[in-house]
Amino acid sequence: MERLAKDWAVVVLGRWNPAILTPAGIATRLLGLNKDAPIEVQVALNEHRPFRVRSDGLIISVDWSALRIELEDPTFPKLATAMALATKAIKSLPETPLIAAGINVKYEVNNPTATVLKLLDSGFVTAMSDAGRQVKERSYRLTLLDDPGVINFELAYKSTEVLVVSSNFHCESTEEATLANWCSQAIDNLEQTVHSIVGGALGITAEEELDGTEQQNDE
Repeated sequence: MERLAKDWAVVVLGRWNPAILTPAGIATRLLGLNKDAPIEVQVALNEHRPFRVRSDGLIISVDWSALRIELEDPTFPKLATAMALATKAIKSLPETPLIAAGINVKYEVNNPTATVLKLLDSGFVTAMSDAGRQVKERSYRLTLLDDPGVINFELAYKSTEVLVVSSNFHCESTEEATLANWCSQAIDNLEQTVHSIVGGALGITAEEELDGTEQQNDE
């Protein structure tokens, strides 16, 4: 099975003020740059979307409901950097009403094995197939407790024969300290958790998962 890591991001939900986190505000408050330092700003011309600041493999955007930090190169070291920026944003703007924070880690798996696909089998799927109905997409989801939050894990298989494996780490709180501490969790622990869950679902041993023998990246 070939795996492609993609769509990794850190998201902090809250009533953010884009008038404060302007491109210059993001550069100085989050990235620690001089106010006169040049930065790359991406603006959607034909769509009503927030601007995006691109810096060192990260894309940062903010609107009235969320701060989003996306990874161009989805790796755990880069995810640690994104988490640190989210923590910095939470601490530097304590007046921002907060709702929750999330860390999204996703893989696309080409040609998943029959053993993996058995997780998505059910009597209902078989009945629909026997009745001549084409099953376009099927999924399996569970929510795991991970104090003080949860992990929303999902397998989704589409007719394109691509299995999407998603791990959404989610912490709901209005407390600045709670979300700042959660976003500051050790990246090694988070990585081990992802490897354990994804490896368990795909039938990959911990050694194979950690060695990266089954993982393909964007590079």
